[in-house]
Amino acid sequence: MSLIADKITGLFTSPCNGEDARASWRRNWEKVSSIVFNGITAFNFLFFLLLCIRLVFVYLYNAPQSYFYIGCVGAIAVLVVVFFNTTLSFMIFIACIPLAGGLFSCGILPFSPLNFGFAVLFIAWFLKNIKNLRRLCCMNVKPPLLGRLVDTLSFIAILSLVVTLFRYPWDYLLYNLTTYPNALRNDDFFILTATFVMVEGLMLYRMFTLDDVLARHSNSFRKLVYVQAGIIIFFIGLQFLFHYPPMYSQFYGLYSPFTDIHSFGSITLFYFFTLLISVSKMDDRVQQFLGVSALAVLFIALIFSYSRATWIAFAIFIAVLIFRGLRHKGAIAVCAAVLLGVVLIINAYPSRLLKSENVNVRRFGSAMVVSSLLEDRNVLGRLFWIDRALRIVADYPITGIGLGRYYGNPSQFREFSDALTRRMEKRVTGPAVKEMKKRRENVHNYYVQLAAELGIPAVVIFCAIIVAVFLQGRTLIRNNVHKNFFKGTLVGLGVYLFTMLSMQPLYLPDQSLLFCFFLALISMSHKKFTPQAACRSL
Repeated sequence: MSLIADKITGLFTSPCNGEDARASWRRNWEKVSSIVFNGITAFNFLFFLLLCIRLVFVYLYNAPQSYFYIGCVGAIAVLVVVFFNTTLSFMIFIACIPLAGGLFSCGILPFSPLNFGFAVLFIAWFLKNIKNLRRLCCMNVKPPLLGRLVDTLSFIAILSLVVTLFRYPWDYLLYNLTTYPNALRNDDFFILTATFVMVEGLMLYRMFTLDDVLARHSNSFRKLVYVQAGIIIFFIGLQFLFHYPPMYSQFYGLYSPFTDIHSFGSITLFYFFTLLISVSKMDDRVQQFLGVSALAVLFIALIFSYSRATWIAFAIFIAVLIFRGLRHKGAIAVCAAVLLGVVLIINAYPSRLLKSENVNVRRFGSAMVVSSLLEDRNVLGRLFWIDRALRIVADYPITGIGLGRYYGNPSQFREFSDALTRRMEKRVTGPAVKEMKKRRENVHNYYVQLAAELGIPAVVIFCAIIVAVFLQGRTLIRNNVHKNFFKGTLVGLGVYLFTMLSMQPLYLPDQSLLFCFFLALISMSHKKFTPQAACRSL
């Protein structure tokens, strides 16, 4: 140990003076930071490998006999495809993300196989590259900044999981680790599911960066976005036209192939804006016709999702695009005046919408009429959840309480501030306030919930990742022949991130994987213009 300590200390005790001393310090600091971050990368991959092995074992061990055989055959097929053609395996998996959700929502599959499928894919990929694992510690190479940020966020999530698990008795811990493949939100061990969902998306990003698959075949992976949009439109048609799966009563409309209207709204907005900007610059008439047809279907789906947050995000970003597209200041002023006038008229005569016999019109009115929106129980309830999360952040600003633990509502945070309670009692009549206090619910704001569960540093790192990707996207738009596609992707990601102010889609496996795939698509396509920034660790 003393020998290692002396060696590390020697890195910073160079006899150089002046500029040479500063340059030597900088080189040594970069060397030490490379050692640390490559060590974090190796730890993340090895620990996540254990999580994947555990997940596959528990799924197969607890599955009925028929599903056991299906799972074994599927796992063997994934192993063969990965060892035969890694690029093909990645492409099939990415394309099938919405397909798996659609089959599950239609009841064809008894559970969503995404976590199981990704676990098998990761194990196969890891085994294929095991001969190169020694290069994970490429101490002479500086890892890219974005890779460092992703690794650090993964490390924080995994470390939070480890610390949380050590609080349980060993016998209780071992029993739960071998019993439930995917714990539900109200279970103590939902921390396992939540951590796996977050880290699998980040690991998908790192697999792309280390294997270099996406950078070499970015055009092929770019086309997968259109394939995914086609699969989503197919399941939208099944539910809208044939009620398969059935559409719920009143406000709960389209959601297939995803699990609820909120996650459906977030990801459908992404595909809509990506297609909108891509189609607007296409020269091929056939492609334009297909693109416009797809946009029409997605627009109808957004309306019938009945998600008010989705409608508001759509209206804001459409208005921004219109104003950016208008060159004449007078036209901008006229459009702004017309939009403002429509909103004022609707709010001046709210009863026309709110008392309509048509449930669709009433739902639209509840989103457009400001007074109704401020009195809505669901909207007011979110103030409670945010209040609870902010008090958790105040008590645990650095570490949080553990990923996935907010929904369980720790007893010390179940009460709300007196000022907020008095304000709510004036606005909501009856026992509604007491019901809100007892109700278990997510924050409906991903950033605040992430701060409550993983701490403020995790939110800062997450936002830094987004900023870095958008900066790379700007460079990509200036240099790439497919700049309209990537411009649309960036706008789509912007809308997606905006919806996360009132939703938490990244707690779902399909959303986490798709989101990180889009980040990787931009980052790896950008890599072609800055190849020196990549760390070829594997």
